[in-house]
Amino acid sequence: MTLFTVGSHRRHPCTATRGTVIATPRARALVATLAAAGILLSGCAANEPGTEPGYDGPTGRFNASGSSAQEAAQAAWISGYQETYPGVTINYSPVGSGAGRANFVEGWTVYAGSDAALDEDEGPLVSCTDGATALNLPVYISPIAVIFNVDGVDDLRLDPATMAAVFNGSIGRWDDPAIAALNPDAALPDAPITVVHRSDDSGTTENFTEYLHDTAPDVWTEEPSDTYAYRFAGADGNQGNSGVVEGVRNGRNTIGYADASRAGGLSSAQILVEGSGRRSATRPPRPPSPRAPSPSARTASTS
Repeated sequence: MTLFTVGSHRRHPCTATRGTVIATPRARALVATLAAAGILLSGCAANEPGTEPGYDGPTGRFNASGSSAQEAAQAAWISGYQETYPGVTINYSPVGSGAGRANFVEGWTVYAGSDAALDEDEGPLVSCTDGATALNLPVYISPIAVIFNVDGVDDLRLDPATMAAVFNGSIGRWDDPAIAALNPDAALPDAPITVVHRSDDSGTTENFTEYLHDTAPDVWTEEPSDTYAYRFAGADGNQGNSGVVEGVRNGRNTIGYADASRAGGLSSAQILVEGSGRRSATRPPRPPSPRAPSPSARTASTS
């Protein structure tokens, strides 16, 4: 699974002194996480919005940015929080995990949503007071779906080694013997594979490539990274989760990876794992007509 997190920033005076609020048991509910963040940061913000007479709750305006996979969740949490505390305005920009972490480290935002934790080499953060701390707080669980759009194929089975070979360009055609062996009943086309991947720095990419590197290290030889490592003729880079989903949907004989909640009606591959026979690690029930996402991958955190 993938854990998405938010954190408090050292460069903002209020977060430095009250940052531990975010890590308390109030985070038992996702909306409560943003509630904690709002109370935490309200005294630091400028341009406070107007409120109804008699309102005595927190006030303030602050910006956050990060994972595009979290966009819908962030919107829901923010909306729920602001219904309770209308004096607080929260702006979340889904620029991707990498850009979100960079904005956070540089002090442009008060928290970042990221699919991967803040690395040590991304700091050190500038401390506004002694003992200030940036918190990595898990708030969102989201599987990664391997989505595809292949002529005449509704169900696709891949094992980690074959999937890694597809995504690094070693396997370039849909009727390759390795894919055919896993899908004996599929009418695989004699057609090139278009691999749709993230073009921006992405925590989804980091989590996905860590899964490939851990499960098929002889095939996916590059170290996990938030930047897609392989470049080849059939690779198509797109911005954000939505860009990957649209690239797969609008292309022909395509495959990609994205947050499962963003996959829409696209089919997702059944990922086979070793064990007592081959089985799917994550195969949810398929709805009557279009296609449901099916996850695979790894744990992470943020800043």
